[in-house]
Amino acid sequence: MTKSTIPAKPRLVQLSRKERLFEDFFVNMVSTTERLERLFGLTVVQEQIFGRPVSLYDPDLTGAKERLRANRSWLLVSELYDYAVDGVSRVGTTGSQSDGESSLVIDAGEVIALLTGEESWPADEWHQIVKMADGRVALADGVALDVARVALLANVDVRTVRNAISSGALPADDGRIGCSD
Repeated sequence: MTKSTIPAKPRLVQLSRKERLFEDFFVNMVSTTERLERLFGLTVVQEQIFGRPVSLYDPDLTGAKERLRANRSWLLVSELYDYAVDGVSRVGTTGSQSDGESSLVIDAGEVIALLTGEESWPADEWHQIVKMADGRVALADGVALDVARVALLANVDVRTVRNAISSGALPADDGRIGCSD
């Protein structure tokens, strides 16, 4: 076989972090809606969310993914991601119907919790994002954070935060950082 007849390697598309999380969300939503229909004898859950019954083995899931992107559940967790990771609050502007950052954290956290079951488990990253957003809300409300939450928000190891406290670069009161009363 000559070099010219060797097939080229397929190009791997690098997905953004948020896009990877959407794919995880989609898989878990399909699994969860399948379970809801099977266990409760329902027939319209997938049609309401995806526009039709969906299986992960379907050859074309484009329409189902587009419908999910417009669904309130994705709008909530997408807005949560933007707030937690980028510090951008879009509360009330995306159609998620959240009425404040605290409400957003609670509602989006509930969506992630509802996707969790024996047959589906959202990526651990979703739980970290909920904790990050909760940390941002706490800071905005003037509540001090523990070392782990600060490390999560700063995207550094806990040891880095502890070193900063030890060196005096990061003031802490009884192991808590930020506003304290």
